[in-house]
Amino acid sequence: MKKWMITSVVLVGLLAGCGSKEEPKESTASSTAVETASSSSVTEESTSTSVSTSGENGEFSVGDASYSIEIPAHWANYEDVASLNPDASYALEKDDLSAYYMVIAENKVDFSNFNTYVDLVTGSLEEEATNVKEEDVTVNGMKGVRKTFDLNVQGVNLSYIFDVVESETQFVQSVGWSLKSEAEVAKPEIESILNSFQQK
Repeated sequence: MKKWMITSVVLVGLLAGCGSKEEPKESTASSTAVETASSSSVTEESTSTSVSTSGENGEFSVGDASYSIEIPAHWANYEDVASLNPDASYALEKDDLSAYYMVIAENKVDFSNFNTYVDLVTGSLEEEATNVKEEDVTVNGMKGVRKTFDLNVQGVNLSYIFDVVESETQFVQSVGWSLKSEAEVAKPEIESILNSFQQK
């Protein structure tokens, strides 16, 4: 049973970027956290060909931007990043498969401003999610917002911690989630990953 539930978590992933790996399509602000397996597009910035990783040290680049995170004990790089989300640039998984983390980074020039981007990627949360909380954050010099919420995805109850931050050239979704039953254990680990995210 748990293996099936975890597979659902992996296949669904989380939020779609506004960029896509396929032909450009019109951007849709109405896509929700549930509608994430395919995504709309304005740019090809966040394609897998522009992403490089350097093993277990938590360093990766998207386009012209380089980032790093600190990987906690019992977490490791998730190799098939596109299976979580086709726009994801980097991902981690906990060794017991109860929690995940991923990054979607998109070029700032493709959006009018940060608030517009936040609305595009989180605007429908209040329709789908429960226990939504939001706070302003500054993560290693990058200003942004952090949202926590619970969401039922294809019958599986998940808990999310979701940052949207502004780096020098990109808007970045830095997201962790777990099965709801694992949320209390996973929360401090996910927060430590989110809080360690930085541009190099």
